[in-house]
Amino acid sequence: MKSNSLLKLTFFLFLITSTLLYSYHARRKFVALEGHESTPILKTIPEVKFLDSFNNADFSFGLNSQDPIGSVVHFWGTWCGPCETELPSFISLANEFEKDNLKFYLIAVNDEKLKLKKFLKRFKSFPKNIKIVLDNSGQAMDSFGVVKVPETFVFNQSGQTLKKFSGPQEWNFPYYHTLLKDILTLN
Repeated sequence: MKSNSLLKLTFFLFLITSTLLYSYHARRKFVALEGHESTPILKTIPEVKFLDSFNNADFSFGLNSQDPIGSVVHFWGTWCGPCETELPSFISLANEFEKDNLKFYLIAVNDEKLKLKKFLKRFKSFPKNIKIVLDNSGQAMDSFGVVKVPETFVFNQSGQTLKKFSGPQEWNFPYYHTLLKDILTLN
């Protein structure tokens, strides 16, 4: 009976010790990653040429685009609930940078022209620095490596990727305004 209790106690102590050692080991790996700045996979804005089915015209942008201080490329769709929710604050952010001439590209993907037009009627007007396109071919998504929406990329005037945002954002937070001013050196 005493032997059985001693065996249980030994096993319990072994289990606790093993757990603590593993936790210490795993924590050291994460501590080593602190302060490590991740490098974006997409290094520069890709050259994209496709038929803008919203305007029935060819559309292209990329390294040769004339975006004086940079560009923000946002993938979304009217069929995407989080995209619809965040769009008003995204348009508001674009409006704040209209005088700075920062270009905002709203690329609606896998959408229908009529649904897009109906959805966009909710907004009275758009800043002049926003370009809205419909890419049903999926070429833009493929070129950027986008697999889900919403997803947003920020590029400087040289076309280098500065930041990527995956998932819905609350674009009205001062963080985004300050971040864009800082990384695009608009101060």
